[in-house]
Amino acid sequence: MGEPDDSAVAEGATASAPLFPVARVRRIIKADEEIKTTSSDAVYAITKAAELFVEGLTKDSYAVANTGKKEKKTLKLADVVSCTESLPQYAFLEGALDTSGT
Repeated sequence: MGEPDDSAVAEGATASAPLFPVARVRRIIKADEEIKTTSSDAVYAITKAAELFVEGLTKDSYAVANTGKKEKKTLKLADVVSCTESLPQYAFLEGALDTSGT
């Protein structure tokens, strides 16, 4: 249960197990007092969506960090902050990342 059916795979979608721990995502969802119950399919979808979001943010941060002459191999928090400030799809994250430790 919670796994995509074979028809989704036949249409070209990838059927892979989430990399994020589903139990932890479920625990985070249950921490919200307004949410009483959540189906396994919903938890799976939220887990995959979080993975895809982090993957996109990482790739975009890497691209923003490497706009200079020398290619960087390591992302730093400052690179992610720069990405959130320069790309409109991440505008909602502006100010949410703590840069006091860097």
